Amino acid sequence: MSDRTMLAVGSNRLSVPRGLKRIVQAATAAALTAAVVFVVIVVNGVLLGRGSSVQGFHTWLAFIGRGDVLGMTLLTAIVTTLYLAWERSREKR
Repeated sequence: MSDRTMLAVGSNRLSVPRGLKRIVQAATAAALTAAVVFVVIVVNGVLLGRGSSVQGFHTWLAFIGRGDVLGMTLLTAIVTTLYLAWERSREKR
């Protein structure tokens, strides 16, 4: 079995090692999670009238910069990526 796989980047497909693909998938999941949290915090601040979107950005930046939040986001993304890869490999048997 090959230790390389295809990674879709835009309309291109790249042949990369499986480990690198998992790292890219986990980083993408963590970035998407941070983006969703950003939208929730900024919209919450604007809708409740507690400040502007700039203040919401600073609140998000302070929140996402905390080590425990960043660590849990990355850990969740890594575990989810590895679980899905494991589950896919079991379905092929």
